[in-house]
Amino acid sequence: GTAIFTAPATGLQGPSEAASPLTSYPALTLYLPFEQNSDLDLSTTIELANPGESAAKVNLSFAGADGSALSPSAAVTIPAHGHYETALADAFPQLAGIRGVVKITSSTGLSGLAIRHNGDGFTSIPAIVPGGSN
Repeated sequence: GTAIFTAPATGLQGPSEAASPLTSYPALTLYLPFEQNSDLDLSTTIELANPGESAAKVNLSFAGADGSALSPSAAVTIPAHGHYETALADAFPQLAGIRGVVKITSSTGLSGLAIRHNGDGFTSIPAIVPGGSN
């Protein structure tokens, strides 16, 4: 699938839109890079989609850029054919100033991506699927 993002018009710049492919097939494990740096106005939102017929029980765990485990974690449920998104700065304020990876494990296959916000701009980052292509 494809995710489509729209940024509203600001000042002299008109609205802009971008499309980003999701993982090519739903996976039980996904990795998404993140960066939370308010000094550089960088933040990350994660987006997950459950295309399946049953609810997905999902665990989020975090590691720093050096691979060390970080303390925040979360368990969420995504309904069948549902969607979950969260701004990491809001959901996990303890990640402030950190660059790393969120590991997503699920009871059913998910597709996903990260959105890296840089002020008014953004970049989509595809999920990494271990042992597969995305």
